[in-house]
Amino acid sequence: PNPFGPPPVFVGGFGPRMVGVAGAVADGLLVHPFTTRRSLQELVLPALAAGAEAAGRPVGAVEVVWVTNVVTWETEAERRAVVASMKGQLSFYGSTPAYASTLELHGHGDLHRELNALSKQGRWDEMADRFPDELLDELAVVGPRDEIAGRVLERAAGITDSIGLVNSRLPDPAHWADVVADLRRRAS
Repeated sequence: PNPFGPPPVFVGGFGPRMVGVAGAVADGLLVHPFTTRRSLQELVLPALAAGAEAAGRPVGAVEVVWVTNVVTWETEAERRAVVASMKGQLSFYGSTPAYASTLELHGHGDLHRELNALSKQGRWDEMADRFPDELLDELAVVGPRDEIAGRVLERAAGITDSIGLVNSRLPDPAHWADVVADLRRRAS
């Protein structure tokens, strides 16, 4: 027996069926980073609520952890590198049919089809070049390091207090310590 009780079970999900499963049986949902505030409100949270309702559970029983892309820098050279890197990651997601719903919701359904075709041709660098800045700003918290915590809190306000920070392509662990400290200070 564990003196702390059973560990909570969190489910990662993106599509309505997997998110619905989280609503039905999980203690928490790990929201995929290819999620905008709008897609979270209009696609993810309704699917979570439907799953919880179908199982006779209150949706509030499921903790929502929004795993959020972060793009931050200190110099102009770093900014160019991290923006290009994140656009590469996001264009990969955008090429994948499972993630097309976010692009379509934001009026970029044609971008999905274009990225998908380029991916099949192995034209990865072109994919990143075609990913629009305004969509980057919807899918990531973008800014200088000292502004990230405020932007993360603004993005998640009214939706969740549980955040995961990610930049899987060019991570700089020093950024996260400062950002996490700033988030804790602002949240308390």
